Amino acid sequence: MKQYLKTAMLVFAGLMLTLQIFAQDNKNDDEARAQRRKERAMAELKYIDSLQILTPEEFKKFAPVYLQYKVERQDSRHAIRQNRRLIESGNLTEAETEEALKKIYAAEAESNSIDAKYNAKFIELVGATKTSKILEARDAYKKMLLIRIQQKKKSEGEKKSK
Repeated sequence: MKQYLKTAMLVFAGLMLTLQIFAQDNKNDDEARAQRRKERAMAELKYIDSLQILTPEEFKKFAPVYLQYKVERQDSRHAIRQNRRLIESGNLTEAETEEALKKIYAAEAESNSIDAKYNAKFIELVGATKTSKILEARDAYKKMLLIRIQQKKKSEGEKKSK
């Protein structure tokens, strides 16, 4: 009986250690993901700054608000992407697809609400004309990134086919 208890305790200790390791890995993944998001937001801000839409004083006021905007918006955008991927997988029932669509619509509404809130703050900080130019620059930056990603995928595909 003592042998079984000893074995059970060893197995339990091993499981606890394994769970801690997996929890640490997930924590590291979350931290790495958060760091990548911050780096992308900073690169976007650097691009906006390079266009010299804002004066240095305006940019100092604008940048922290813009970073907060990106942080607030990320959860709703993630929910949208996640549910779209679920639907695209084609493995959902009719009811599950309907539920995923409802989640997408709710997340889009939340995202639009955040956009409206922060666009009002941007206008308050730098004015409507500069806010408009910043939004155009943000869209141009996203298009530029998408083109780079497509080119990278294309070149990787060509390397594999050789």
